[in-house]
Amino acid sequence: GHETLVTLLETALTEEPPLLLRDGNFIAQGYDPDLDETRRLRNEGRSVIAGLQQEYSVQTAIQSLKIKHNNVLGYFIETTATHAEKMLSPPLSDLFIHRQTTANQVRFTTVALSELETKILNAANHAQDIEQRHFDDLRA
Repeated sequence: GHETLVTLLETALTEEPPLLLRDGNFIAQGYDPDLDETRRLRNEGRSVIAGLQQEYSVQTAIQSLKIKHNNVLGYFIETTATHAEKMLSPPLSDLFIHRQTTANQVRFTTVALSELETKILNAANHAQDIEQRHFDDLRA
């Protein structure tokens, strides 16, 4: 009955939802793990990338490895030409995909980095879509 509906709404909605749906953030943290992860990517994309950089640095034993971004390549992994040989040879060549070589640097990507970039770029819109879907479900 009504108690079930009240409990559902208290669980689903934030304590102070915005006046307009388009402002988002009306579905409570913890209600939907997918929404929570999408918001985390939207809000903390830079730190998620930093975590991946740390992971790759440890995996390759290359301390100077960096993940950078530009408008042409998007996110990419950059290392010196000296370290690039290691990444161009097995087993690391199975993970790291060569993108570009400049005078002093070699740039790579990975499937995981490409997927993460797409998720970060789409996170804001995706969060809005998920919230709208929950709103429609709650209204039904």
